[in-house]
Amino acid sequence: MRSHKLPDEQLATNLLVMIDTKMGQLASQGGPKSVSKTFPWPIYDETEVQAVANVVRSGQWGNPDCADEVARFEQAFAAYCGSKYAVTCVNGSVSLRLALIACGLRPGDEVIVPPIPSLPRRRWCWK
Repeated sequence: MRSHKLPDEQLATNLLVMIDTKMGQLASQGGPKSVSKTFPWPIYDETEVQAVANVVRSGQWGNPDCADEVARFEQAFAAYCGSKYAVTCVNGSVSLRLALIACGLRPGDEVIVPPIPSLPRRRWCWK
């Protein structure tokens, strides 16, 4: 049996035609979305709005501990998780870097990351 190799562009076109024929048009090609439910983010209520407003009104917004609010949150979160400690971070990238440092990662150590094109994950492994 002979194998016929199609150019990438032709293969992609054939695949889209096959999907269009069997499943309908893809959303990226003008078809309907497969998931129409919205997932609002972030999820919050008036309690969170008031907490942020209180920090802003305190004048401690620029203080890294925000007038002890961060320490209180860390203690409450640690208790909620059943942990002795909790550490807040400014964002997910910083949290990943701290986790790698806490694991004792050193230059030259191997880090296996998922094949998802996420620069922040890889960037902290390079440092």
